[in-house]
Amino acid sequence: MLVSRPNELDLVILSEMTGRILIEKSFPEAGIVMASHSLHNIPSYHYLHESKKTWLPLIQKSLNDMLESGEILKMKEAFILNAIKK
Repeated sequence: MLVSRPNELDLVILSEMTGRILIEKSFPEAGIVMASHSLHNIPSYHYLHESKKTWLPLIQKSLNDMLESGEILKMKEAFILNAIKK
């Protein structure tokens, strides 16, 4: 509905990535702003085949290090900016 009838909506609930990309690509001059706080944080999980379970501690440490250093946030921002350019 956001894409087909944007003038009829006062509120849209989307993920941050989807919202930022859609607004920048489809409605850059519409004055739509993202709320400063999210309604809910949905956890993300990584999945690993059973045959690789010995890798799990190494993967978890690497992901935690990336989260603490801000690398995951940088990767997310790069993904969003790249998607907007396309």
